[in-house]
Amino acid sequence: KIKVILGGVDSKFKKYPNVKPSPRFKITKPYAIYTGGDDFRKNLHAIVYAFGKANSLLLSKYQLVIVGDIYNKEKLFQLAAKASLAKENLIITGYVSDDDLVKLYNAAELFIYPSLYEGLGLPVLEAMACEVPVLTANTSSLHEITGDAAYKVNPASLAEIVHGLTVLLSQPTIRNLYRIKGLEQAKKFQWLNVAQSVIEEYKKQSIIN
Repeated sequence: KIKVILGGVDSKFKKYPNVKPSPRFKITKPYAIYTGGDDFRKNLHAIVYAFGKANSLLLSKYQLVIVGDIYNKEKLFQLAAKASLAKENLIITGYVSDDDLVKLYNAAELFIYPSLYEGLGLPVLEAMACEVPVLTANTSSLHEITGDAAYKVNPASLAEIVHGLTVLLSQPTIRNLYRIKGLEQAKKFQWLNVAQSVIEEYKKQSIIN
């Protein structure tokens, strides 16, 4: 018999008061954030294109911050231009320290992660722990780990991603709802709770056997 117990989120990922990202990132507007690589399953091209379309509807009020090592930055900027996303509104930070990552999460308006498939989706839980509302996919492990605590879209549908981004970025009340729900969901993945689940399972198995 196999019992699946999911991993936890490091305790450093949490909400801190009055945190701002480093000036070197040149973030000048409220922003949405994505963290991760640019392999196909991450759906990064869809994120950039959909964000550009949504941001145009919102009078370019936001920037998109992509955190991680990106292989072909120029291709992303070309895609952004096709979606009417100005170059200054697409920020690619490259690799950042954990300290910078926590600050970037904390100051973000929204975390975007409509991945095509994931084994777990740890960045989603990190964002939730930092009280950032999440837009993610309604498939794979992402559907399981987020419950009803994230705004979910079909990751293969650009129209759904655009609509979801437009709704969340234009309606602070909805963002706040997912901010609250997300924090409660992230608490389930604290390492203390994970350890307790392991202990309880050992106890259960010892009784059975």
